[in-house]
Amino acid sequence: MTSKLEEIVEREVERRLAEKSVEVADPLLTEKEASKILTLSVAWCQRKRWEGGGPPYVKFDRAVRYRKSELLKWIEARSGRRSTSDPGRGAIDG
Repeated sequence: MTSKLEEIVEREVERRLAEKSVEVADPLLTEKEASKILTLSVAWCQRKRWEGGGPPYVKFDRAVRYRKSELLKWIEARSGRRSTSDPGRGAIDG
């Protein structure tokens, strides 16, 4: 859960970037943004960080971010299942 201060800082950064029309080649996404792309809950992302096996992420102090390109690669690596018993291309043995 993010603190109110983190939310305020994040909004201010987004506002300033929008003012300058800066386009980021590989944006860093918040947990909430990443979970929307994954169509999974923020809690799922948090659990997978703790358990392992989730998408790659970066941390800045306590802030967790996901690179959009890495998130999309992670999704692609897990696509292509043909049945529920098929582990898919990105399955981890064990």
